[in-house]
Amino acid sequence: MITSIYIDNFKALNDIEIPFSPLTVLIGANGCGKSTVLQAVDMICRLVKTDLRNYLNERKWDVADLSSHLNSNRHITFRTMFRLNVAGKTEDIQWEILLHPVEEKNEIQLTKETVSSVTHGKTLLKTDSQGFERRNEKSGEMEKFPSLNLSLSMLSSIDTDKDRETFPALWALKRFLNGLDSFDLLSTERIRSGSRGT
Repeated sequence: MITSIYIDNFKALNDIEIPFSPLTVLIGANGCGKSTVLQAVDMICRLVKTDLRNYLNERKWDVADLSSHLNSNRHITFRTMFRLNVAGKTEDIQWEILLHPVEEKNEIQLTKETVSSVTHGKTLLKTDSQGFERRNEKSGEMEKFPSLNLSLSMLSSIDTDKDRETFPALWALKRFLNGLDSFDLLSTERIRSGSRGT
């Protein structure tokens, strides 16, 4: 389950951490950010399934609308804590993502990504300008790859059919994220479009 999410510079949300329990209810006045929290959760979950460019097109979002106008920070930051079953044991995993909006191109790039086991105090996956690394649990070594221009999480490189024993925590995280879906049936885009005859 997701135990907390930290959001900075995403739409109206700045430097906010939200704890989650098995049942979390968001209550507040119109325009206070309830939908934005759900959009943030949806966006991070979709990073392992689809390219950011496609995601923005599906949502009909302009990159200029993603960053807060009340924050001078150039990056959007998401830091999510998970409590997962990894090889039969409970493990706390932290996934941090930094996204860089490029308004001139209407693109968003993933500039930094880190997955860490809080339980075991070790980095499991790391992506930055220096390249991409992931911890092979069988050998105990970090596998290294050259730098990439990313618009998709490197968790997408984990094969949920083959990598269960080699990357158990990353496998559990990707499997959890693949199992999530958002039900945005009341999104403004869907309310505006008719559904008869389709």
